[in-house]
Amino acid sequence: MDVREGEDVEFNREMSPGAVKPVIALASTGGGTLCIGVDDEGVPVGVDDVDAEMTRVTSCLRDSVKPDILMMISIVSEVIDGHDVIAVHVGRGVKRPYYLASKGPRPEGVYIRSSAASVPASDSAIIRMARECDGDAFEARLSMNQDLTFLYAQAEFEKKGLSLVPGEMRTFGMRNSDGGFTNLALLLSDQCPPTKKAAAFSDDGRIVFTERREYEGSILKQLADAYAFLEAHNHYRTEFSGLERIDQYDYPAVALREALVNSVAHREYALSGPTLVSVMPSAVEIVSLGGAADGHRMRGSLRPDLHAAEPRSR
Repeated sequence: MDVREGEDVEFNREMSPGAVKPVIALASTGGGTLCIGVDDEGVPVGVDDVDAEMTRVTSCLRDSVKPDILMMISIVSEVIDGHDVIAVHVGRGVKRPYYLASKGPRPEGVYIRSSAASVPASDSAIIRMARECDGDAFEARLSMNQDLTFLYAQAEFEKKGLSLVPGEMRTFGMRNSDGGFTNLALLLSDQCPPTKKAAAFSDDGRIVFTERREYEGSILKQLADAYAFLEAHNHYRTEFSGLERIDQYDYPAVALREALVNSVAHREYALSGPTLVSVMPSAVEIVSLGGAADGHRMRGSLRPDLHAAEPRSR
């Protein structure tokens, strides 16, 4: 057998948990072949029971790898130098990144080929694979964090008579066809990475703080917390026009709600950074990432004399 290990060839004496990594790496890179019953030097040593070993290969890959990788694999038996060898032909995956089910789509669970080795993929490589296979819709991509909880979101859904069971999550787009959590689920989860920072200032130059807050958790919780902050700083005033008394807030509640919801709906979550909420004596300003083709921040301002949002980019 005149073949050496390389970018598209891997040898293993038997099917073992360690042999799953090169299969993931081959599917995540350019495809290739895993030869079982061959030592590291390329010498055939054979397998004792071909049928049993082929069954073990199928079961191991089905149980250990997500998404389902079996449709990208062909398992055949060959006789090389008088030894029974199993060739696992792996095609380049169409649902990359593939990953160890026990680790999730993180660098410790995703592998790529580098020369003759299977090495952990970087965060950027995992994101690139997801974009190539799922398109540019961030919310629909597989979340790199699969250890998610939904305590706040579940409570909010229950108030509306809805539940967050797996079937409903799939309907909402929180789980993909393979059952993995999407980035939409990540945003709704208690582990949501982006945050909201809110600050109140005593001057329009935003030099002197009167209050600062940072809100974490589900974007639903952040939305509620940020609105409560704005509500607390939305001053109520009374004016008189002749004998008529006019009571009003600096900003209509509907305008504040719309501005906050827009900062959530139109943010580019693939970019890292908080959404900023600033309350000044003469204006409220909300700045979120994205919304423009070049990824610039989007800013919306509310002024007491206008009572309307004025979105602009910079």
